[in-house]
Amino acid sequence: MLKKVISIVIVLLFCISFGEHRLTVSANENSVDLGIESSGCVLIEVSTNKIIYEKNSNEKMYPASMTKMMGMLLTLEAIHENKIKFEQEINVSLEASKMGGSQVYLEPGEIITIEELFKCVAIASANDAMYALAENIAGSENQFVNKMNEKAKKIGMKNTNFVNTTGFDDPNHYSTPKDMGLLARELIFKFENEVTKYTSQVEGYIRQDSDNPFWLVNTNRLLGDYQGLDGLKTGFTQDAGFCLTSTAKRDNLRLISVVMNAKTKEIRSKDTVKLLDYGFANYQSIKLYGKGEIIGNVEFKHSKNENTPIIVNNDVYISVKKGETIDTINKEIVIEKYSAPIKNNEKIGYILIRNSDNDEIKIELFSGEEVEFLHWYDYFISLFLDMLC
Repeated sequence: MLKKVISIVIVLLFCISFGEHRLTVSANENSVDLGIESSGCVLIEVSTNKIIYEKNSNEKMYPASMTKMMGMLLTLEAIHENKIKFEQEINVSLEASKMGGSQVYLEPGEIITIEELFKCVAIASANDAMYALAENIAGSENQFVNKMNEKAKKIGMKNTNFVNTTGFDDPNHYSTPKDMGLLARELIFKFENEVTKYTSQVEGYIRQDSDNPFWLVNTNRLLGDYQGLDGLKTGFTQDAGFCLTSTAKRDNLRLISVVMNAKTKEIRSKDTVKLLDYGFANYQSIKLYGKGEIIGNVEFKHSKNENTPIIVNNDVYISVKKGETIDTINKEIVIEKYSAPIKNNEKIGYILIRNSDNDEIKIELFSGEEVEFLHWYDYFISLFLDMLC
């Protein structure tokens, strides 16, 4: 029995690292000039958060309606935290109905669902809808703006400050291409399907079954014209110029591009295509594991189970440069829970994955079975049986 325990410990020490690792992402210096005309831009690969291309990415600029990506993120988080529900009906306030700019002309006292308001923001960039969401999530626009800034700091948006929910120009309302890319990545990484369900729509309706239907038109001209593009958010003011955060997915490789302060709509679309084309031409996505696949086996302390399978709960992909193979990818298992009891499908650690550029992602690992606790009497029974053998 003692030899068996010692051999297990030795195997674990060689196969598993118990140290904590910090997620770091290396940004490549541009090796080519894409001829981007917009004042600033960034191109990000979603799975690794890798910056593939950038120009003036840390320069502060007006984000215009791309600001609303933060509102969309906080709305979806509130829904997942059961603070609000998509089907929930709210009364539109007088303040919300007074919002100018892009709007869906909400009426004071009008009853509308959270989902309809979210749809108005995602497709038509409606200021009145965003204001109404902010009020109902945080109690007031000011309180919601506080949440926006708190969230910005939490996800690493170091050069961003919000003073309103809509993106109206203000000297103290600013961001950068890199920060907008981080925000878009957070939104897509956490809520990909829920977001793109709406941002991919070229048009839509609210109040469709009423006497006063309203037609929503998406201002992202690339929808339907660029393969795999399904969002994300346009923006324009006189001071901000034409801005666009886009996301596209091909063969499980998802990219995010941000262009800010373009002189025309045509330039922002052209620059976006240049960025996305460059990303898809030079990178590919490789599947490492399938949902439910066994990554290895672990013997936990105080466990009745001798070899517990550890699994991933979702398909796992990582981006690499074109031409690279799975052999260039390094993997390291990190176990954070060592002892029984452990529930079936309970998180027990993660696998740290690095590509050849040393970009890293963490994938959560789960127990593939219930791990029962080994009581003292179980131990002596096991020891007794081993002696008989």
